Amino acid sequence: LCISSKELATFGKLFDYEDNWKETKLLALHSKQLLNVIKKLAAQDICVGNVPGVYISEMWNETNAQRDGTIKKSVGFPEKPMGLIMAGSQIGVATPFLKTPRRVCKKNSDFDPIDIAFINDNYLPRSNYMPGCEIGEYINRIPVLDTGKRYDEVYRIFARKMVDPEGARTLVAALLPPGVGHASGISGISMQDHNQLLLTLGCFCSLPIDYMLKATAKANFQASTIRTIPIVDVKSRFAKAIILRILRLNAITSAYRSLWESTIDGCANEIGFTKQDIRLQSNDTITHDWCKENIILSDYARRQALLEIDVLIAMAFGLTLDELMNMYKLQFHILRNQEADTWYDANGRIVYTNNRALTGIGFDRKAFELNMKDAPAGKKFYRTIMDDTMPGGPVERTIEYVAPFDRCDREQDYETAWKFFEEKYGKIG
Repeated sequence: LCISSKELATFGKLFDYEDNWKETKLLALHSKQLLNVIKKLAAQDICVGNVPGVYISEMWNETNAQRDGTIKKSVGFPEKPMGLIMAGSQIGVATPFLKTPRRVCKKNSDFDPIDIAFINDNYLPRSNYMPGCEIGEYINRIPVLDTGKRYDEVYRIFARKMVDPEGARTLVAALLPPGVGHASGISGISMQDHNQLLLTLGCFCSLPIDYMLKATAKANFQASTIRTIPIVDVKSRFAKAIILRILRLNAITSAYRSLWESTIDGCANEIGFTKQDIRLQSNDTITHDWCKENIILSDYARRQALLEIDVLIAMAFGLTLDELMNMYKLQFHILRNQEADTWYDANGRIVYTNNRALTGIGFDRKAFELNMKDAPAGKKFYRTIMDDTMPGGPVERTIEYVAPFDRCDREQDYETAWKFFEEKYGKIG
């Protein structure tokens, strides 16, 4: 693979060294096909930094904000969104509430997975921090946007600041509602246009942008990097389909009601998955009013929606199916390993996975391999847990799993989705 001054200039554009490309870093590239992907991403017209009204903040520096009394360490369930100060460990890819701290939370592993299918409409997870001063003073210390609104009064993308280029997913981001705060382990992004905000989140949750961040080998997702990320224009023919999927993945509580009702009518016709499977929600209409029935809840359906976002973002950026496949096969080894050993039941629930980020989900390998893997259709298995992820807990809860159990083929699903969207929107190029 030969890298000339032309390629270095392309890298420079991604690193914001466009006028001084000789100082740019080399990217982690393994083939000419992946170099073509980088060139196409660098050629996009819009990036986060040139969106009008974009605002990026760490909100509360975890050390300084404790020192000056803005926040204090206090583990518990907040009564209102303003009492919730999120940590990076709590969010997942397009999942605002992936985990909650345990009632005794002293280390990074002291978090439990949240089953969003069981949470109520007003759910808030535990927080490790709470406002440390009188609420009026706390509000006075919150950053103010150019519009005059406080930073916490709007919907924002929360992205983990620490990224792992060697992990299954490098960029982890979700949408959080007004009132919710965060510590400096999260980079928060707000935009005046809700549709552009949702499209930006769709890009952040997609494989192409995740690959771009992997290629840069950066360890932090800070403002300087965020501003260089290419995003899809709201005028794109794929925009509505992306917005609908990212909205249905993130709007998991009634705190998203106003966003849902202000954006859903423009993209409601994009309902439907790209493959036929009984585990994919069959409703073919979306209501204007927010309700839980509109949200994608099952593990199987959420995976499918994210996969379709990968394809839509790739198409919007002018990539080919082969280029998307090459990114997945060459750069996402851990994700491929997880896909090959994650099993779903007949209702779309994960029954076993080797994904360490989902420890506590489903059965362990021994129980699954010995007693369940080859069970006949209709046979039911039960797992009883003590669920302490909600106020009033812990409570004993029994989870049902229905055979047969099977895995997904991501490459085949990419091909199916690509064909579907090509037939709907026309071929790329």
